[in-house]
Amino acid sequence: MTSKIRSINDLENCLENFGFRGEALASIREITRILKFASKPTSSKVTFEKVFLEGRPGAVTCASKERPSSGTTVTLLDFLHNVPVRRKKISEMNDTEDIKVQLECLALIHPHMSISFKNVATGKMILESRKCGSVKDVFGQLFGPVLSDHLKELTFDIGKGVQVHGYVSTRGHYTKSYQLIYVNRR
Repeated sequence: MTSKIRSINDLENCLENFGFRGEALASIREITRILKFASKPTSSKVTFEKVFLEGRPGAVTCASKERPSSGTTVTLLDFLHNVPVRRKKISEMNDTEDIKVQLECLALIHPHMSISFKNVATGKMILESRKCGSVKDVFGQLFGPVLSDHLKELTFDIGKGVQVHGYVSTRGHYTKSYQLIYVNRR
């Protein structure tokens, strides 16, 4: 159990969040030379920024570059700079692909969010999904209309508050890479 969960009922409240109030970000802060947050609240015209340099926090400032819409951008520079043993174990290509797959999953279960993943060193955009009205629309953005056009929506109400909602393809695929199962948006 973490300090955020004191009873089984607390799990109900935690399922609405991506995590437990930034605990993972605190760990990332310690192993990243520069960690930058740029955030624009829905009700604001200003983008705020906070930078951590080698784990030390800077002040919250107004960003020099405005975000075009509300939301938050998290930028990591020089990841694992102070953990050379771990850094040697990283395969940039494999780890980048693993991160991309995880972000694709987040985009699919949260179609109301825009998600992008960019290698700032090379300038290459690795993944980009825009806000959509449905999972099927996001699937089309990520994997193309050839696959998404064959998806059929399924919904079952089993009773006692249990519902099953999803999509199934009317066309087979040679790998399991598009078999995605989520419970409670996780």
